[in-house]
Amino acid sequence: MSLYRARGLGIHVRLFHTVPPPEEPAPPGIPPDLPSPDEEPPPVEPPEAEMSYSA
Repeated sequence: MSLYRARGLGIHVRLFHTVPPPEEPAPPGIPPDLPSPDEEPPPVEPPEAEMSYSA
């Protein structure tokens, strides 16, 4: 029975990784095209700042 149980867990894990999670509905007031509040948007820096980093 231990082999069967291990096989069952292996199949469950494989399905968990292959099947994408269901899309969660966007909270009210936030358009779906915007990133989620948990993700920080990439900082928008002027070209001058980029030049100072590369120098």
